[in-house]
Amino acid sequence: MEFRGTRWYKCDLHLHTPASKCFKDRDVTPQQWVQRAIDQGLDCVAVTDHNTGGWIDLIKEEAQDKRLVVIPGVEITCSDAKVHLLVLFDVDKGKIEIEDFLISIGINRNDFSKETAYSNLSIQQVTEEALKKHAVVIPAHIDEFNSISNVAYAIREKFLEADGINAVQVVHKEFVSPSGLTNSEVLALLIQYYGKTISEDSRKDWKSTVALAVEKNKAILTFSDNPHSEGMSEHGLWGIGNRYTWIKMNENVSLESLRQALLVPKFRIRNDFDSKNSPYKIPDQWIESIKIWNTEITNSIRPLLVEFSPQLTTIIGGRGTGKSSLFRFLRGAFNRTADIRELEDILREHSDFFKLKDARDKRGILKNDSLIEVIFIRNNSRYKVSAKEFNRGQFKTTIEEWSSETGNFEKIDQNGFIDFFKFDIFSQKQIYEIAQTPNALRNRIDSSIEDYGTLSESLSATKHKYFEQSAKIRTILQKTASRKKLETELTDNEKQISSYKESGIEHLYSEINIHNNDQRIIDKVNKEMEHQKTLLLEFYSNMMKFDYHTLIIDFSEQSKEELTYFTEDLFGKIRAVQFELEKIGKNLENIVDEFNKNIKSSEFQKQYIEAKFLFDQRKQELQYKGVNDLLNIEKLHSDGVAKKEELSKLLELEAEFEKEVAKKEQLKYDYLLIRKQITGMRQNFVREYLNTESVKLEIKPFRDKESLKAQFRSIIQRESGFEEDVDKLVDYCFNGNIENKLVDLRTHFQELRNGTAKGQIFGGRFQTLINNLSESQIDEIDLLYPEDDMQVFYKPNKQSPFKPLSNASAGQKTSAILTFILSYGNNPILLDQPEDDLDNHLIYELIVKRLRKSKEHRQIIIITHNANIPVNGDAEFVVALDPELRTVDLLHCGAIEELEINKEICEVMEGGEDAFQLRSKRYRID
Repeated sequence: MEFRGTRWYKCDLHLHTPASKCFKDRDVTPQQWVQRAIDQGLDCVAVTDHNTGGWIDLIKEEAQDKRLVVIPGVEITCSDAKVHLLVLFDVDKGKIEIEDFLISIGINRNDFSKETAYSNLSIQQVTEEALKKHAVVIPAHIDEFNSISNVAYAIREKFLEADGINAVQVVHKEFVSPSGLTNSEVLALLIQYYGKTISEDSRKDWKSTVALAVEKNKAILTFSDNPHSEGMSEHGLWGIGNRYTWIKMNENVSLESLRQALLVPKFRIRNDFDSKNSPYKIPDQWIESIKIWNTEITNSIRPLLVEFSPQLTTIIGGRGTGKSSLFRFLRGAFNRTADIRELEDILREHSDFFKLKDARDKRGILKNDSLIEVIFIRNNSRYKVSAKEFNRGQFKTTIEEWSSETGNFEKIDQNGFIDFFKFDIFSQKQIYEIAQTPNALRNRIDSSIEDYGTLSESLSATKHKYFEQSAKIRTILQKTASRKKLETELTDNEKQISSYKESGIEHLYSEINIHNNDQRIIDKVNKEMEHQKTLLLEFYSNMMKFDYHTLIIDFSEQSKEELTYFTEDLFGKIRAVQFELEKIGKNLENIVDEFNKNIKSSEFQKQYIEAKFLFDQRKQELQYKGVNDLLNIEKLHSDGVAKKEELSKLLELEAEFEKEVAKKEQLKYDYLLIRKQITGMRQNFVREYLNTESVKLEIKPFRDKESLKAQFRSIIQRESGFEEDVDKLVDYCFNGNIENKLVDLRTHFQELRNGTAKGQIFGGRFQTLINNLSESQIDEIDLLYPEDDMQVFYKPNKQSPFKPLSNASAGQKTSAILTFILSYGNNPILLDQPEDDLDNHLIYELIVKRLRKSKEHRQIIIITHNANIPVNGDAEFVVALDPELRTVDLLHCGAIEELEINKEICEVMEGGEDAFQLRSKRYRID
C-alpha cells in the first residue's frame, strides 16, 4: 500500500553482476538478475561489482517501472592489505560516474572488473575521495577476509571514527550479540562456514573489529555478496537477497535518505540478525489525507490537500499559519465532539469555527458549497468520507469505498458506519484539563480494556434486576398485608352461605358446584388437547412445505452421485414419517371426539342434569313462597371460591418472601463483585500498559470522593443545596473502610425513616429529605459506591522517588498525562501542540521517547512548534504550512532530511538548530 513519508525497504546493497570476473554464470542477463531480486522480495539493491560499473546502466534500465530501486556502486579493493570498501553513489548516477571515480583513485581502465585490481591509496584516502563525490562508504564484510580487520587495530579504530563512516557490513551474528558460545565453538563454526582452516588470530581480529564498530555506534548491516551457491566464493544469482537489511528511507529513495538512515541506526536500521520480516506493520486504521475545498480560510481556486504518514506526521509552521484548523476540519467532518462536550471553552471554540460564516460576529469558516474529503484506511480498505452541503448547524455526510474493479470510489450504506472510523484528538487544553482531574483518565482506560464493555453491561443488567427484585418484594409486602382482611371476609362468606342451609337449596347448589368443578377440569383437558393437535398440524404443515432438494444442489461434481443417493434415501424416510404424522393427527382428533362422546353419555353427565333440574325446581318453589334472594347464594359461592384462591396465592407469596429477599441480597453482592472485577481489570491494565520509568498510575478502589458526591446528588435530585450535609456524608463514608461505612450509612437512613435512629449525624432539613425519598431512590442508595480514584505519580528526574502529580508544575502534569495518552491504543491519535508548558528536557525525555515507541503500532499526527518532536522523534513525514499567505496552504512536505524541510525546521520552529545539535550529539551527526 502506498503512503507518504519514510518507510522500510528490504535492501541488499552488496551485489555483483556478470561485470565482475568472478561471477560464475556468464550467461545471466540483466532481466534474470533483476527478476531474481524481485522474486526475493527486495525493494532496493546496490550494484557493487569489483572495481567496475560495467553493468550498472543495464540493471537500472531493466529495473525501470518494476518497483526496484537500484543504487549505483562499486566494491573497491584498496591498499596493500586488499581491504574491500563498498562505495555507493546517488540513484541518478551511472557507469560514467563510477568509472571516473575508479580512475580518480588510481585504478587503470584496463583493470576494471578484475577482482585482483586495487587502488594504491589507503582506506582513509579512498574514503576521502569518495566523500568528495558525495558518496557513501561502507567497509565490506569486516568480520571475514579482505576487510579492515586486515589492518592494524589502531588504524581500524581511527578509520571507524572518521567522518563519513557510519555503517559496516557484518557477516557473523556471533560477533554482534552474545551467543553463549566459547571461543573454540565460534572458531569451529567459522571453519565449517568457510570450509577451510581459520586461524585463532583471524577470529580475534574479526571479533575485535565488530566490537569496535558496535562501540562506535555504527550501523550494523547484513548483505548477501551473492554467492553462486552456498559456501562458494564465486558470485551468482542464487545468493541475491539471501542476506539483507531493512533500511528506513524516504519514499523517493536517494543517497541522502540512505545516509540519514545510517546516522540513526537505532530507528532506521534492522539487519537480518534482528528482523527476518519487515520491522513495521501498517496499523489497521489510519488517515491517509484530508482535502478541503472553498472555505473562508483556504484557497478559493484550488483545494488544500494535506497527506499523512501511517506513522508519525508533524505539522509545522509559524504562528498564524492555521495549523490547528486542520484538526478542527477533521473533528467537524466526523462530528466528533463527545470528548469535548464537558469542556465548554474548547467546545465553543470548535463550534464557532466549524459553522457557516456569521455576517454579524464574523465567526465560522464554512460556505454552503464547502467540501471536506477525508481518505481513511480501515483494515486495508480505502474509504472516502465527505462532508458537504452545509446549512445552519447541519451538513450531509457520504461514505464511499474504493473499488479495485472499477477504479473508483463506490457509495456504500453508511448507517452507523462512520462510527467505525476511530481516532482520538487532543489539544493542549484538553490534556491540561485531564492533568487537573486525573480521574478523567478513567474513561480512556475503560474504553481501552477489551472486556470492559461486557462487564459494564453485566453491571447495568444486575442493577436493573436488583431494582426489579426490590419492586417485586414491595409488591409481596403490599399484597400479604391484606391477608387478615381477606380471611375475615372469607369467614363472613361462609356464615352467609350456612344461613341458606335451612332452605335446603344450599345442598343442591353444592352438588351443582361439585359438578361444575369437574366440568372445568374436563374443559382444561380439551383445551390442552386442542393445543397439542395445533402444534402437531403446524409441524406437519412445515415439513410438507419445505423442499429438501434445495439443500443438495451445491454438492461437488466429485461426490455428487454418492451423496445424492444417501440424501434421497433420507428424504424418502422423511416422507414416510410425514405420512405417519398425518395419520397420528387424524387419530388424535378421533380420540378427543371419542373422549367427549363418552363424557356426554357418562353417569357424571346424568347426575349433573338431574342436580340442575332439582335445583331449578326447588328455586321456583321458594320464589313462589316469597323467597326472592336465592340468586345471592350463587354469588356467595363464586366469591368464596375467588377469595380462597386469592388467599392460597397470598400464602404462597408469604412462603416465597424469604427466598425473594435472599435473591435481592445476592444481586447486591453480585453488583459489588462486578464493580470489584472492573477495578481489578483497570489495575491489571495500568500495570501492563501504562506505568513507565518516569510516570505511574495507582488505582484506589472506591476512593473517588467527587464521584460519590455526584452520584448521591443525582439520586436525591439536588444539584446544589445541603452542601454541609453532603460533605458530612462523604467524610463519614471515607473515614474508614468504604464498604463498611456505606453499610452503616444505609442502616442509619433506614432508622431515620423508621423513627428508630439514635443520635444525629445530619441536620434536620436533610433528615426530612431522607425521610421523603421514594423507595426506588432508596434502592439506588443500596447500590451506591464511589468510583475508583486515579492517582498519578511522576519522577522529576531519574534519581528522585515518585511524587504525587498534584505537586507537579503545569508542564510536568501535562507531560505525565501525555505519556499515558501515548502509552496505549492502536487508533490514530491527533495531538495539537501538546508541548505547551514543557521545556525541551521534558519534551525529549518524556514525549519524544514515547512518540518513538507509540508510532510503531499507531498513527500519530502532531501539530507542533517545537523542533525536538519532528527531529528527535524521527518523524516519517513533515508538513510545513506557508506563513506568507493569508490562507491555510502548504509550503513544503517531505522527510526531515529533505533540504526544504530541514531549513524550515531551523528557521521557523522553536529550538530548531538546538534539536539538530542534540541529534548530532547523540548520533555524531555533522
